[in-house]
Amino acid sequence: AEPPLAALLEAGPTIPDRRNAVVNLGRLGSEAAGSVPAILALLDRDRDAQRIVSTALAGIGAPALPAVMAELPSRNATKKLAAIDALRLMGPAAKDAVPALLGILKDSYVRECTKGALAAIGPAAVPAILSAMKSGDPDSRMVLVGVLEAMREGGAGAIPQLGELARQGSDQERAAAVKTLCVVGGNAPAVMDILAAAMKDQDFVVRNAAIEGLGAMGAKGAGMAPLLVAVFADTDSRFRTAAAQSLAKIGAPALPAVVKALKDGRADVRESAANALGEMGPAAAGAVATLAGITRDPDETVRYEVVQALGQIGQEPAVAVPALQNVLQADSSMMVRCEAARVLGEFGPKAASAIPALKKAADGDHAGLKSAATEAIRKIETGPLAK
Repeated sequence: AEPPLAALLEAGPTIPDRRNAVVNLGRLGSEAAGSVPAILALLDRDRDAQRIVSTALAGIGAPALPAVMAELPSRNATKKLAAIDALRLMGPAAKDAVPALLGILKDSYVRECTKGALAAIGPAAVPAILSAMKSGDPDSRMVLVGVLEAMREGGAGAIPQLGELARQGSDQERAAAVKTLCVVGGNAPAVMDILAAAMKDQDFVVRNAAIEGLGAMGAKGAGMAPLLVAVFADTDSRFRTAAAQSLAKIGAPALPAVVKALKDGRADVRESAANALGEMGPAAAGAVATLAGITRDPDETVRYEVVQALGQIGQEPAVAVPALQNVLQADSSMMVRCEAARVLGEFGPKAASAIPALKKAADGDHAGLKSAATEAIRKIETGPLAK
């Protein structure tokens, strides 16, 4: 089947004819090895066929490697990009191309797609990447750390060297290494030890990378939830916010540590804990009873966050609605009462028992509360069911 297709590729009367020939040659796999030069040559006449050519070369596989690799130093950008993309599509089968790919990483024009190809090759590329990290300049190391991050779990073989960089590199390198360890290392004990230290680092970027990185780990970061909760006591609100968001990403496994923080003696800690539970949404349903129990917190900001969290979670209306109704009727802060009215509306028909209290609020003198209560009644009477 190859000769007729090869002939059509070289002399096909139309662009679609030639492109179809390339597609079918790719489907032949290694049998089409002899057509690789002609497939690449198509890009001299048809630059828009780049993706078709890449896919066909990847389909041919190992026999196409020498010709594909020969295009990596090319000044023809179209062929160069097609070659890189073909190697990405080949994945681990393109491991012999790793040195050549590392050699073109300094080319900013193709850097991102080259990183993608190396990441797709995966663990087989790690030894060469680590060697390049040892001998490269700081900028090159940052790019290589980015490649390892893109590999995710495939870069696990780099954990020891990333750990060393996290401890001894520049602040920028340490932050990048910490972020990458969160992605490639899972919850390996060695990684957790590095992250625990980074969360106390004096450099803002390094510390923030550790806090945010734990969130990127999802449920795997559950063991670090108490350390994230401890950040709620930090004087820098940016760290508190980042910790709350990371705990939200960890989700239900972090609930015990966050719920415990609701009872802390410091208002900032309780506020951040309520914020984290709200960010979790329905996954924090198990915390509704505790949140309902602290709607009378002495701190106005905490009460506001608690009310907002009950709305974001949107679960257990039999518990949440009575608590919100009490806030609507008795809270000393008009801001908190308005938020309680708004949240009751979010529960829809399942907050019907609060309509009398909402009507009373709607008949009051405060414009903001009148508006919030009126809108809540409308949603309860006509809106969607509670989540």
